Amino acid sequence: MKDIKKINFPVYRLLVVMLLLILTPGQATAQASATVHLTATFEAHPCSIVVPSTHPLGTIYTGSTKEYAPLTLRLNCTSMVSARLYATGTDVSGGNKVSMKVGGAASNATLQLLSGTSPINLDGSGVTDNNNAFCAGTGSRDCVLKTKVVAPENTRLGSASTTITFTLRYS
Repeated sequence: MKDIKKINFPVYRLLVVMLLLILTPGQATAQASATVHLTATFEAHPCSIVVPSTHPLGTIYTGSTKEYAPLTLRLNCTSMVSARLYATGTDVSGGNKVSMKVGGAASNATLQLLSGTSPINLDGSGVTDNNNAFCAGTGSRDCVLKTKVVAPENTRLGSASTTITFTLRYS
């Protein structure tokens, strides 16, 4: 037994010394700190978008394709900032057409919005893709879109509607 204690005693001492070195603060554990004050000025967005709450198209006859009164979106900017718009419709097909509904059900009629002669994307993809946004520029401006409706012969009859949300994105 004495032989075992002699062997274990130096190991015990070594463990105690190691614990003391770990628990005793020294230069290796010295720390430095610095304080940085961050400041910011919060302001309102420099641009707003004004759109009509409704855009009546009037009577649409089945079996017809027709462009209707233009829809004007107004961007009011208080500074020369680069911005663009993108559109998100409900029940989008092909990226640039929305289904018109009659009584909450599909009517088979579709609506497109045209910038010049090109249909704008209505699938919301302009949120990240500049090519799918429209009305890009700086400062205040009007964005005029043509309204095109395709109503095939099998269009469901009744009062139709659809909803499109326009969002301003700074670029």
